[in-house]
Amino acid sequence: MLQSFREGIGRWLAIFILALIALTFVFWGVDLNFYGSNYAARVNGEEIPILDYERDFQNQLADYQQFFLQEITEEIQRELRSSSLEGLIRKEALSQQVSNEGYIVSNSKLIGSIRSMPIFQVDGEFSIDIYNSQLLNSGLSSLEFEALQLEQLLLVELQSSVIGSGFNTLDEFRRYIQLNNQTREVSYLKFDISDYIDEPMVSDIAIEEYYLANQDQFLTEESVDIEYLEIKKDELSIDVTISDQDLRAFYEDERYRFISEEERSASHILLDRDNNNLSIYEEIVFRFESGEDFEDLVEEFSIDTGTIGSGGDLGWIAKGSLDENFESELFSMQLGELSGLVQTNFGEHIIKLDEIRSGEVQEFEAVKDQLFLEYQENQKESLFYDLAIELADLSFNAYDSLATVSDSMDIPLKTFFSLTKSGSSTPFISSPEVATIAFSDEILSQGLNSSPIELNDDHVLVLRTTQFNDSNQKALKDVKLEIQDEIILEEAKALAELDANKFLESLDIENDNYASIASNYRGEWRDSFWVERESEELPSVVVNSLFTLPYSDSQSISKKLVTLDNGDVYVILLSGLRYGEALTIPTDERNQINAQLAEQSSLLEFEGYIDLVRANSEVFIPEYVTNPVF
Repeated sequence: MLQSFREGIGRWLAIFILALIALTFVFWGVDLNFYGSNYAARVNGEEIPILDYERDFQNQLADYQQFFLQEITEEIQRELRSSSLEGLIRKEALSQQVSNEGYIVSNSKLIGSIRSMPIFQVDGEFSIDIYNSQLLNSGLSSLEFEALQLEQLLLVELQSSVIGSGFNTLDEFRRYIQLNNQTREVSYLKFDISDYIDEPMVSDIAIEEYYLANQDQFLTEESVDIEYLEIKKDELSIDVTISDQDLRAFYEDERYRFISEEERSASHILLDRDNNNLSIYEEIVFRFESGEDFEDLVEEFSIDTGTIGSGGDLGWIAKGSLDENFESELFSMQLGELSGLVQTNFGEHIIKLDEIRSGEVQEFEAVKDQLFLEYQENQKESLFYDLAIELADLSFNAYDSLATVSDSMDIPLKTFFSLTKSGSSTPFISSPEVATIAFSDEILSQGLNSSPIELNDDHVLVLRTTQFNDSNQKALKDVKLEIQDEIILEEAKALAELDANKFLESLDIENDNYASIASNYRGEWRDSFWVERESEELPSVVVNSLFTLPYSDSQSISKKLVTLDNGDVYVILLSGLRYGEALTIPTDERNQINAQLAEQSSLLEFEGYIDLVRANSEVFIPEYVTNPVF
């Protein structure tokens, strides 16, 4: 994100935000005690900070606005606040339950989970430099981030323990297969809407009557006219001349990227520190030196549940990423040997060094071309940031005009008419934030220049709303053809359904040769065939209707009329049913289905478990949260 840009316009944003807060106090009278309080709820005596609650609520608010593209009413805000608070309460209650149940996550598993995160990797390998820079950008220390990740892993452990206990009985599985793999025999007569569409004659009087009766359907969407200035990095032209000396200086600044430190791949056995581990250690060494596989020894002796399944594998380890005692021993070992007992906070380890990857340095000449392209890109990015900062400052100082900013920066002032909140009319791709800001009270009612809007990392703009266009009734002449088509479709659909009902009545009289009866009607007859639930031979609406029809062996046939949105009408005739049989499914597929069913069942059990934990928790929510004073 535009870090430099944000820092450069900090004063701009601070003034703007203070102005908005002042307006809020003047017009809405917000109770300052709400913001002065330090907790949003208390769960079993533990407080949920008000800042965490506000941050989560704002995230939900932004997600809702981006997804639904509609005005956030007071009712919606209250629902989102309630949802946010309840989610935080359930999470806190669950975290306390994890602690009470005594769940633990080993240091190696925590480190392994962090090292496996793609956001911290380069070419699939963990980078300590990327890790540190990402945390710096997020404003988190490594201890804070690791605490958050530990909390997440503990919740996963709890979830896994509940879900792992799920199972299905044999009868439940058989019943599922009977129903899910059920097939039904169907024949049908299809009345194609295209055979009826030319019959209806629609008069001008009918069109006018329809228009008057359904005026709410024929309204223009609210919109605004805007003018805006934008800067796109890709459109900036820059002529960069760089000397070899400058490029070498750039290389020295970035040299850390081209140096890979020595890394070591290791496996380990973790022993409980409370045991008499010396005798266990001697047994493990003896059996290993006698030729027994280390993986087998891991499975027998290690208490690290996170690595038992992978033979104790800890992956590639660089200096500075694990416990000091552990690293000191690991980086002093010879390839293939076992360590002595290594004491850490988690217990005593026996380490096996599996592989060594030496560090190396890419010299200047090897990366010179890459550096040249990066230097050019950096210069363009620097220019983009500078222009963005200038745009922010000038547009703020201009207050309610962008024309002077356009002249000062030699950027064309662009206009767009009828920008809609839904995005049905917009000059920007996937940018609900633009419409949200353009329709905001501050920008709309006062004609102010907006704050900078980042459409992406390389595209920033400011705008001002010049006019609001209310929703208006569309003239009859503008929607006449639309109404005519709608009336024709409805009347054609009615004609098709009329023929379909006549066919159904004929079946009730002559209940023997359905194909012969169908020949008396225009339509496409299809003799009986077997259909599965996931069949694509028929429209999904027809298939769903077929599988809701009642059937019994004593009943010769079940019938139903189904009308599609496009006007096509089907009369379906159910004449047979076969239940699915588990034994016809290959063993591997059967096992997979059973595992999926067990997982679904377990997820439901876990949701019930969360409900129970929440219900058994003592929760206090202050009145200033449940009923904030405005």
